[in-house]
Amino acid sequence: MPKPQYTIEPLDPRMHDRSSFRNEEKALESYIQTQARKDAKARASTCFVLTSKSAPEKILGYYTLSNASIDAASIPEELKKQLKLPSYTSIPATLLGRIARDTSAKGGSQTGSGLKP
Repeated sequence: MPKPQYTIEPLDPRMHDRSSFRNEEKALESYIQTQARKDAKARASTCFVLTSKSAPEKILGYYTLSNASIDAASIPEELKKQLKLPSYTSIPATLLGRIARDTSAKGGSQTGSGLKP
C-alpha cells in the first residue's frame, strides 16, 4: 500500500506557515492568518490543517471544529426514535465552522478539486 502524500493535523503556528495561505475569500484567508490561533488558545475551536509530506510547512487547506448543541425540542420525535437519541434537553454536536483550501490546491489537484473557495 502506498504511503499517504498528505497529513491532517492540528494547526501549529511554530511549524505551519499561515502567512502564505491564499484563498479567494479574504475572510477565510484572514482567519487562518490572524484568528485561528487565538480561537484555539481560548478553546473556542480547533483548527486542523492539510499539508503535504514534501512541504509540511505549507498549508494546503484547513477546517475548524467546535462544540455545539442542538435543542432537542427542534428534532422531530420520529427522528429522535430512529436515531435512538438520549432524552436530553440539548443534544451535543460538533460544528464544522470553516473549511478552506489554498489557491495552489485548486482545480485538478486531488487535494482541492471537490472544495469550494
